[in-house]
Amino acid sequence: MAENKSFLKFKGTVGDLCFYKLNGKDIVRKATGPSASRIKYDPAFANVKKNNHEFAGATYISKSIRRAWGAWGKQFQETYVASYLTGECRHLIAAGKGTLGQREGNLRINGNILIGFPLNRAQPASKYVTPNWQITHSPDRGQITISNTNSSIKLPKAKAATATHIEITAAIAWVANHHWTEATLKYQPTNPVQNSMGATQTTGFIAITQWRDPMVLQLDIPQSQIPTADVALVIGLSVQFGREENNAITALKTGQSAQIIAVI
Repeated sequence: MAENKSFLKFKGTVGDLCFYKLNGKDIVRKATGPSASRIKYDPAFANVKKNNHEFAGATYISKSIRRAWGAWGKQFQETYVASYLTGECRHLIAAGKGTLGQREGNLRINGNILIGFPLNRAQPASKYVTPNWQITHSPDRGQITISNTNSSIKLPKAKAATATHIEITAAIAWVANHHWTEATLKYQPTNPVQNSMGATQTTGFIAITQWRDPMVLQLDIPQSQIPTADVALVIGLSVQFGREENNAITALKTGQSAQIIAVI
């Protein structure tokens, strides 16, 4: 709070500044938003409260995905991936059934909203491997096959001369649908047991000169972990380049990339 010594004297708010008189002095301070208590109880802020509910729900879904991916996600993600993914999950909830503030986060129906999401916006996997990925699965989703036909590799410019190998990894996150529950006044996973389970399957490093077409990854899920009808499988795919020296392969940070390629 400071005294307004400008020749302009008025009351009101301009941008983020609030002008008013206090004890005969003209005062200017930064305008503050409504308190948490007012948002919670004032009917005028009903929609703000409902939007906050759904944003919190999006946060839970985003966290479920990232927790399931674990170390794989941390290796490929950029600093603000949590915020960006939460934003996409907010769109997912907005597409769900129900009333504002209680719309469901149904990944089985609206999970396509997440397809193409890069863990690093500057480095989507499609930047280095042509995005012709096809995903097939058994009726119970117990067996998943990921293949890439007519594929080609584009080496990162900085390492084009030194990258000798490439590794493709699929990371799968079990994510339950999330519903608003009156008992807890927050979004909860419909299947907390399977929510945030994760698994990965990798090709290991393959010499770029031996890249085979089609490239195929297959994941067989144990019977006890086959997802229930209200649980989606969010499939991420990463590209990692490596350099062979003295019969050992060193992973290169340049060119490492990942993105969501399917939600089933």
